[in-house]
Amino acid sequence: MLITAHLGEQEIAAHGRRRIDDLISEINIPSLPEQGSGIYLKQSDVYALITAFATPPKMNIPITLRDWGFIDKGLCMSVRRIQI
Repeated sequence: MLITAHLGEQEIAAHGRRRIDDLISEINIPSLPEQGSGIYLKQSDVYALITAFATPPKMNIPITLRDWGFIDKGLCMSVRRIQI
């Protein structure tokens, strides 16, 4: 596995990629195909790999609602005072 990290914003240029592809082709001899492969990363891909492990995982909590419904009338409230 050959990983290239290009720190530019665009993809790696075709002539640079061709040289790496030629090297991978030399590694993959006909008797042992798919021995080598390449991954091409640009700046945003490298940043995504670095920050992927820094973000906390999303919370997944099941919630159950009980005794819920709709109020058709205005909310009635009574206030009482207690003397001590």
